[in-house]
Amino acid sequence: MRLGLRIAAAAAAVAMVAAVAACGNPNTTADLTPAADTSTVTVTTTVDHPTTVTVQPTETTAASASDGHCTLATLDISLGEPEGAAGSSYYPLIFTNAGFQPCTLQGFPQVAYVAGDDSHQVGDAATQNGETGAAVTLKPGEHAVANLQEVTVQNFPQDVCDPTAVTGLKVSLPGDDDAAFVPQQDRTGCAAKNLPGGQFQMSVQAIGVNA
Repeated sequence: MRLGLRIAAAAAAVAMVAAVAACGNPNTTADLTPAADTSTVTVTTTVDHPTTVTVQPTETTAASASDGHCTLATLDISLGEPEGAAGSSYYPLIFTNAGFQPCTLQGFPQVAYVAGDDSHQVGDAATQNGETGAAVTLKPGEHAVANLQEVTVQNFPQDVCDPTAVTGLKVSLPGDDDAAFVPQQDRTGCAAKNLPGGQFQMSVQAIGVNA
């Protein structure tokens, strides 16, 4: 009799625990199997305001043109010290590779005087003097030179020359229409074009290493 009462009490206790668990969370089930592999969830957020990214020059972004030719973006252009001669001054026009990759130059740069805040051209551009020459490949830091002759325009009659004070030069690479500004002080050009007798106000030689 006592054994029967003990079995009945134990069964009632088990039933009570099960009932309490069911009442606490009716949707809860026991899961004794191992947890499955977790999945990767990609969360995409929307930014209310656009973001500006500034890319600093690198060996890729500041390289020469894809065909290997030098560009104005990778060159420093300057005038060296002049040498005087009868009626003219001669300047080395220096092209320095300031980029990260070798690049090539060949031919005559286009050079002209400019004046005013708008850098408008003054007179005719430089006449080409000599042969085109061979291509010059510049490693980073190396330079090439084109000899530039500037005629003393005060030797021309004023009514022929129309003397005009200039602020510097505009220089374009061979085969390129874009131009860089090279400052030059205390210089005068002829605003008149087509000077008589085949005369010119400046001439330029082709770019070369030992020019």
